[in-house]
Amino acid sequence: SRREWALASEAVDSIRRDTQGASHRSPVPASRIRILLVRDHILVRQGIRLLLETDPEFMVIGEAATPAEALTLAAPDHPAIVILAAVIGDQAVELIPDLIACHDGVRVLLLTATNDSEQHRSAIHAGASGVVLKQQAGDVLRKAVHRIHAGELWADRATTAPSTMIW
Repeated sequence: SRREWALASEAVDSIRRDTQGASHRSPVPASRIRILLVRDHILVRQGIRLLLETDPEFMVIGEAATPAEALTLAAPDHPAIVILAAVIGDQAVELIPDLIACHDGVRVLLLTATNDSEQHRSAIHAGASGVVLKQQAGDVLRKAVHRIHAGELWADRATTAPSTMIW
């Protein structure tokens, strides 16, 4: 609900003030693509991190399990890409505009297990730069991150077929 998001935003602002200069952040060379992972299950986040970090151009700068943690990390750490799993309490689409508002230039990629064209459409309308299905190979996720970072939109062919058109 809007009230819960408002309370979460107030909490995030408080945490931001309290964590200025916190040790969870590390400097990352500007040439690497800075990525924030948002997924509620730590084992899955760690697997995605390992997959992404096989690409020398990627640097995972943080991991968040909740929307509040995601907002707490996104503002001061300035990720270029936020990979947002759709399962964080079904709040992923609602979180997209808040993540984008954290700083200019951040792009959000929705990672989802469902081929629900309505969810994908909602994510794009909320500001996501792309949607990747979890059924895809790791190379697809890496390619999507590169393309989104270059300013393109990413949509899987399965989500853009005439019967499931998301645009």
